[in-house]
This record gives sequence, structure tokens and C-alpha cells, in this order.
Amino acid sequence: MFSRKIGFEDDSITPYALRHTHTSYLLSKSIPIEYISKRLGHGNISITLEIHSHLLEVYKKEQGQRVRE
Repeated sequence: MFSRKIGFEDDSITPYALRHTHTSYLLSKSIPIEYISKRLGHGNISITLEIHSHLLEVYKKEQGQRVRE
């Protein structure tokens, strides 16, 4: 399995999980979703938004708080 090849005993760590974690990290660093979409190789931004919209909800709340401050 992939997990064992990269040194993890747990088979739940998949390339998809690492990709999703990478996307979460980029969003947490305020990297624009347009850039992330291109980096992931998505054909258009709506694919990225559909897959990762739950991550954007947290981002929206954080941004709203920053505006209020």
C-alpha cells in the first residue's frame, strides 16, 4: 500500500488524503482558490470549489472575523 511505501503503518493515508491535506494547508495560508485549482490540475475552479467547499466555510468565517476586527 501507498502508506507503507512512505513510511506509515496506517493504510488510511492515501495520496488523495495527502492532496486534501495540502489543499487545506494552502487555504489556511490564504492562497487564492484560483491558484490552488490550477496547482491541483482541475479543469476549472468550480471543480475545486465543489470538492473543497467545506474547507472554504471555515475560511469564510475567519475572514469575516478579520473584517470585523
